[in-house]
Amino acid sequence: MSRLKSLCSGRFLTRASALMAVASATYLIWAADLIQPQPNDRYVTRVVNELMARDHLLQMELDDTIAKRGVDLYIKGLDPLKVYFNKADVEEFRRAATLVDDQLKKGDLTYGYTIYNRFIQRVRERVVLINQILNSE
Repeated sequence: MSRLKSLCSGRFLTRASALMAVASATYLIWAADLIQPQPNDRYVTRVVNELMARDHLLQMELDDTIAKRGVDLYIKGLDPLKVYFNKADVEEFRRAATLVDDQLKKGDLTYGYTIYNRFIQRVRERVVLINQILNSE
């Protein structure tokens, strides 16, 4: 019974949780190195933009409203638990969201990669912090 108590102790669970967080963050960093913009991304982006306006059920053109919603969904998809991006990051991304529709119409994916690279940066920072916590008394 005492062994079960020690396994369920706060210290053990904290360390186990931190270890799992490091493992998942390490995987994200490793996977990030494999993801690079492809040469045909510009073309695909322009084609999808045209198809959305012409063949989508709602036949809506990409505008500022849709771009803002898309940026919010992208942020939520990368960081659903809100543990990586800080408030300043999200505010910065939302301020520039109205430019996204214009960029995507030109086939420019720079803004999406900007957000993604910030996400990877925040994951790396979190791994450093977790390692410091694990190495402390």
